[in-house]
Amino acid sequence: MSPLTKAFVVLVTVLSILLVTLVVPFVHRVDALNEAKVNAETVAKASEASINNLQDQLGTLRESLGAKDVAMQNAITSAEAQVAQAQGKVTALEAKLAKAEADNLAIQATMESSAAAQVQNAELLSAATQELRNTQTKLVDRSTENTQLIARNNQLQSDLSALERQVRKLREQNVALSEENANLERAVVAGGGEIPQAGAATAAVPVSGDPIYGQVTGKEAIPGGNQLVMVNVGKNDGVVPNQRFVAYRGQNELVAMLEIKTVDASEAVAVVLNEQTGIITGDYVVSASGL
Repeated sequence: MSPLTKAFVVLVTVLSILLVTLVVPFVHRVDALNEAKVNAETVAKASEASINNLQDQLGTLRESLGAKDVAMQNAITSAEAQVAQAQGKVTALEAKLAKAEADNLAIQATMESSAAAQVQNAELLSAATQELRNTQTKLVDRSTENTQLIARNNQLQSDLSALERQVRKLREQNVALSEENANLERAVVAGGGEIPQAGAATAAVPVSGDPIYGQVTGKEAIPGGNQLVMVNVGKNDGVVPNQRFVAYRGQNELVAMLEIKTVDASEAVAVVLNEQTGIITGDYVVSASGL
């Protein structure tokens, strides 16, 4: 056999081995692929059945959802209608509430105005009541003053009556003294003595007219046991030196006889004569007219 033939046979053998090596895995892989294809077809059929089933369920669900959607839409429409009705009621209630609030504000304003008027009326009433009380107090005070004035007037009238009685008594005493003095003068003349002339320092100056009233404002003892008293009447009141006054206390208590010695415009100094009781500051004096 030629080398070429040997080489060719060897080459064919090698190629056969290589081909077998390549064909066996390929065949095995084709079988596996066929089996996988069968399995895939089975799975595809199962999947298609599942899809069909799901589509049926989806259709059923769509039908159910459609019915439910209609019911839901009807419910929504009904609810919207109820909401609109409720909104109308709310609007009406809000309008009523606004009117009620306005009425309440008006009532509050009226009440505040009424309260202010009541406060003002109360203040006016209080002021009027206070003024009435003040007027009543003034009336009571005036009534008390009038009562006191009436009592004082009655007291003065009583004092005046007592003084008039004392003056009459003093005049009677003066008449008696004048008669006694005349008798003494006649006796002196009969005995050849002298009669003191009128206008001597010890003679009293007759004073006529209305009585002069005053008060003792002070006193002072002088040597010889006599007393000087100060009275709050003077020349402006018609008082003159040697004029005699009667000092008295209360209504009819005779205190002493006074004789004016010195006279100023509004006061005078007198010596105490015929003191009955102790003369004190505050005793009243009255001119002894005609003494």
